[in-house]
Amino acid sequence: MKKVISMIVVVAMLTTIFAAMIPQSISAAGTMTVEIGKVTGAVGTTVQIPVTLSGVPSKGIANGDFVLGYDPKVLDVTTVTAGI
Repeated sequence: MKKVISMIVVVAMLTTIFAAMIPQSISAAGTMTVEIGKVTGAVGTTVQIPVTLSGVPSKGIANGDFVLGYDPKVLDVTTVTAGI
């Protein structure tokens, strides 16, 4: 009987662990957009490229990511700063 109970406990624990590892996606109604500002700059100067999110849900954003492509022959990224 102890072996049966131990087996049930092990299966329950493994099920809980694997269930926690399944990615969960929650989507808010509406559309959120990312806008990358246009900037110009002379060689050797520093430019700031604004990244603006619109349509953000009232509860905010838990996390997210995106890829900003650029030509490394033309632009050298020195710092990335999180905004408000």
